[in-house]
Amino acid sequence: MNQEELYNSFIALIESGDEDAAKKFLIDHLNDFPEETRKEIAFAFFVEAVNKEAVISEAQKKGIEIMKSLDEVEEILNDASKAASIKEGM
Repeated sequence: MNQEELYNSFIALIESGDEDAAKKFLIDHLNDFPEETRKEIAFAFFVEAVNKEAVISEAQKKGIEIMKSLDEVEEILNDASKAASIKEGM
């Protein structure tokens, strides 16, 4: 595939809106691109991976915060239940 065909095929995928197909095309044809373009493609995939990892990390952090809050609520409810039981026993 020459450079013009490569470009036209890629642009057609972009215009179709099929992001997954466009990514697959880039991966499948990576070695067909000039060296500088290969570096740019690799960098773009690296940035995307870092961004996804940051989103996952933030979601995990929020999940841990929620779990801590639930543990605190459970402890408060247990204390209230114990206090109610003691009160009933008097």
